[in-house]
Amino acid sequence: MGCSSPGTADDIIQQAKALQKEIKTEASLATAPPACYVNIVPTEIQKRREQNRAAQRAFRIRKEQVVERLKEKYAELVSEHKNLQTLYKQLLEKTDILESQIRELTGELENSKNKTELVDD
Repeated sequence: MGCSSPGTADDIIQQAKALQKEIKTEASLATAPPACYVNIVPTEIQKRREQNRAAQRAFRIRKEQVVERLKEKYAELVSEHKNLQTLYKQLLEKTDILESQIRELTGELENSKNKTELVDD
């Protein structure tokens, strides 16, 4: 038998009411205190909250320390990068100078070879 019929209006109303009750139950569970607090006396709850606050404070302090160390490391890396860029530019300039000297000396060598060949002939 394929699809069943949707049912009567009363069936649909009952299903809607059941769904509303389910939603209310889920909402009340969401606002209820955590299960770990159900059998705890108020002073223990307060103690637990203070412990949680202390743990959160400690976490924030550790996180700030990590962030500070990362900022310092970043500053060091930026400085090192600038130094390396400067060194790279200096090496490029020196390379250009050496290449131009090589071209100049190669030209002089070719000229001296040509002069030597002319003299020998």
